[in-house]
Amino acid sequence: MKRLLLSLLALLSISVLSAQPCKSIRNNPKQLTTKCIKIHSILVDACGLPEGENEILLFYTGNASLTLSKLSAKWPTAGNNWLGLTQNATTAKKVSDINATITGCGRLIEPVAGVIPANRQVYLFTSTNFIVGSNQFTNLSDTAYAIFQKSGNTAGHFANYSTPSGLRTTILSVAGSCSDTTTYDKVKLVKQNGSVGAEDGGYVNFDSLGGATYLNDGCNAPVDPPKVSAQITNGSSFCPGDSVMLKGTVSGGLCYVWRAKTGLFSDTTSLKTVYYPDYSNPSAPELWLFSCKSGIKAAVSINIKAQQSVFAGKDTLVCAGNAIVLKMRSGAGPVLWKSLGGAGNIQNPSVAATTYVPAAGDTAVKFVLQAFNGCKAANDTFKAVWIQKIKPDFTLSDSVVCENSDSVILNALNKGGVFSGLKLSSTPAYWPSVPGRYRIVYNTSNKGCKDSSVRFLVVNPKPNPRFDFLPNDTVKIDVRVNVNPQQTGAYRHLWTENGNTVVWPILFVKEGRYRILHSITDSATGCTDTFSSVLTVYADEDIRMANVFTPNYDSLNEIFNFVGVGVKESNLKIFNRWGEKLFESNDQRIGWNGKTHNGVTCPEGVYFWQLYIQMQSGKKSYYSGTVTLLR
Repeated sequence: MKRLLLSLLALLSISVLSAQPCKSIRNNPKQLTTKCIKIHSILVDACGLPEGENEILLFYTGNASLTLSKLSAKWPTAGNNWLGLTQNATTAKKVSDINATITGCGRLIEPVAGVIPANRQVYLFTSTNFIVGSNQFTNLSDTAYAIFQKSGNTAGHFANYSTPSGLRTTILSVAGSCSDTTTYDKVKLVKQNGSVGAEDGGYVNFDSLGGATYLNDGCNAPVDPPKVSAQITNGSSFCPGDSVMLKGTVSGGLCYVWRAKTGLFSDTTSLKTVYYPDYSNPSAPELWLFSCKSGIKAAVSINIKAQQSVFAGKDTLVCAGNAIVLKMRSGAGPVLWKSLGGAGNIQNPSVAATTYVPAAGDTAVKFVLQAFNGCKAANDTFKAVWIQKIKPDFTLSDSVVCENSDSVILNALNKGGVFSGLKLSSTPAYWPSVPGRYRIVYNTSNKGCKDSSVRFLVVNPKPNPRFDFLPNDTVKIDVRVNVNPQQTGAYRHLWTENGNTVVWPILFVKEGRYRILHSITDSATGCTDTFSSVLTVYADEDIRMANVFTPNYDSLNEIFNFVGVGVKESNLKIFNRWGEKLFESNDQRIGWNGKTHNGVTCPEGVYFWQLYIQMQSGKKSYYSGTVTLLR
């Protein structure tokens, strides 16, 4: 209420912006220095020759007027003495000619009665022989005084760029009052491009403490351009209804005024003013400084706090036992989290992102978020509900099996879950075929809350039996036969032939083909596997060949081949009467079917054959003859 009354009173004293005048600077000069005199600039490397007659020194007077008869200078260059000041028709003509070149708003004037008022800019020319135009005053924007040292010093009063480093000190004194001393280093003078070096136009500016800044504007006098700045003095951000304290500074130009597209000022012509923004349509206040031709401005950006809004998050489901992350999704500033209906703990309730650890009995908790950074505190809430997990469990019909044995049945004790890690049928059942240790997982889910249990199944490898007959797998009657198993270690062996147990070694007394079955059991795992091989027993070595065959598809006498006992290797070739090879086979089980190797049916007639035989005994024989093909 108090702020509102103060604002209303202030608004009553504010006139419309268009009625506010632009306040003159020249009629109200600002304090330029707290000293009685202050050197501001020295044009060290002046244009125009001789240089000693074209150099310029700019200084300020303090809060008291300056009687020029008391002024003297001590120049840095030895031999250049202070020659005193003069004011005559020559100096008046120089000032008039210089003013004719000024396109800015400023002008030079000469003192009246040898006195310069307080708080004024003064250009001290080192000679009445100053060449007008050698160092331009074109952009002078303010009224300044011009005074001239008597002619006589033609050598430079200062020192241009050269090496090595060398300090140059100038002292400006007011007899019986004060003095000002400035020092610069000639090796630090710069060119117009900013690099260190010698070039006409080099000058030095001095701050209030005498600190030197090295500049070069070419053949121009040291002229300060119009300057304006503005700032807020009572904060950095504001809420609707707040007023803004503004402070501005200006130099150069003719006049200044505060302006804004919206809002009001307590006084548009005071460098210190109060601004009342229109918060419904805000704009930036500006301090304008006008010269005779144009204006420059300094704008102030006002940060208006938005009415605070905050978003804590949406209602959510949480799995039983899990903590929940509390996070301010949008908003800013100091915060405070609160929980309603829960017995858990918010780890750090005063930060934007924190964690709530639920108590054992928490099922539903409401969370409140408060944010305080805006012009008004904001609140938001959301609810968290803890979902109980479905505890999964299952059993295996067997946890250790042999490869390629019976299936393993998986029995889920909680329905609705899913097995993973195995290829299962709908039973569900699993047929292990590769040895190894298998991890079987049963997964359950309740509204996204997942749990799982694990069992392991061991699949042991089978023994993989193999054996050889000794001395060979084809033997004569009355040859004693033994076996050579390829497994060693803790195995149980069983040998059978046609269901009968075989004990090695054995003597077969009847020719034929005997299939021997070898069953082996791993004593450690109990896994059993079998392997079989055929033993051929023959009475004696014998080869027989037919002389006629009839490949006419009646299933009788369709193939021409030899009949042999005790054959280890063979090669059968068929030729026609012209000696062309029609057929060849290295497999005693494959004979000639009456066709060429290209599948062409051969006509009836007589054909020639050649047969190579190697017997099991090692004996080799060659046979030949003819065969008649009839259809």
